[in-house]
Amino acid sequence: MEDDELLDLMNRLTAFTVNYLKGRRWRNGSGEVLPNGEDSQSLVQTALGKLLAGAKWDEDKPAWLVLQGIIKGRVQSLVNSPENKKLIDCNEQIFAEPFEDDFTDSLVDEVTTPLDEILEKESQDRIFSIIEELENLGKVEECQIVEAIFCGNIKRADILKDTELDDNDYDAAKKRLRRFLENFRQKMATSHH
Repeated sequence: MEDDELLDLMNRLTAFTVNYLKGRRWRNGSGEVLPNGEDSQSLVQTALGKLLAGAKWDEDKPAWLVLQGIIKGRVQSLVNSPENKKLIDCNEQIFAEPFEDDFTDSLVDEVTTPLDEILEKESQDRIFSIIEELENLGKVEECQIVEAIFCGNIKRADILKDTELDDNDYDAAKKRLRRFLENFRQKMATSHH
């Protein structure tokens, strides 16, 4: 892997990690500084280190997908860590006010069940199948869009920046991708019957 490719991979993984951290509950209210002093960049570096140290992975999957899986596993460990579950730096004013749903929701620990893990794996497998089929059909721009979204880019501007597509190419590829996904869903639905 060339230095430019490695830097691009690290940037994509860092963007994915930042977005992934935002969807979790942290004792300090943000995902900037995590338990054990970790942050998005240290998570990416740790994942790369594990992969280079010989972590077992399915050779058919691209390295970025494997790295995302390693990052997700580490983030889940940090979410469930005792350090994250402690109430630190509490604002006493919160306790003087009536409880609101948002506050009580923030106290609930995020628990991953075996069903959640199965659904997450199925979701990743489906996305991987979509990417693989797009690659087989030579639909490069559509594949770039799916990969950008999978890496955590959900805003149009972020996807355009990540894929380096111009507005017209992006709009055309997005229309083709919608048609492709409709056909893909129908194909998947009929294959299960």
